[in-house]
Amino acid sequence: MAALRLADRAVILDSGELVFTGSAKELLDNEDLRNEYLAI
Repeated sequence: MAALRLADRAVILDSGELVFTGSAKELLDNEDLRNEYLAI
């Protein structure tokens, strides 16, 4: 979590497939992605 607060961009890969690319804020604001990939 702390790293995302400092990061400008975030990328999520799942089994080599790009799932998400965007700002760290967009990722933190997306509840589905947070639950599925960050477990927060």
